[in-house]
Amino acid sequence: MGRIAYFNALARREYSIAQNRRFFLENLLGEIAVDQDKQTWMPEQYGPDGHPQADRTSHYFEHPAVLSLMIFLVLYGIRVRANSISISPWLPAPPILETPHSTSHTHTHARELKQ
Repeated sequence: MGRIAYFNALARREYSIAQNRRFFLENLLGEIAVDQDKQTWMPEQYGPDGHPQADRTSHYFEHPAVLSLMIFLVLYGIRVRANSISISPWLPAPPILETPHSTSHTHTHARELKQ
């Protein structure tokens, strides 16, 4: 079901590492978006690998809404509340620069070099 892909995407964003973002873009958002472009009605369930499961309902309505949620909330990080709006896009992780003298300050060092 689309909700499973949505919750999978939320969890992957929460533990944001490069592999999670790549999996989200290619296998969750990517697969559903491609299917949505090809057809209005989509299969009921996708498996853990991002492919439709053959033994489920073939004409299902949930995925267009889930696709919107994944773009709006997960990828762009837009949250609209009664008294606030926040935008926190899920950007690629900055490159990690390895230096022979530093291992614990690598992330800070990478950010300083980009500025």
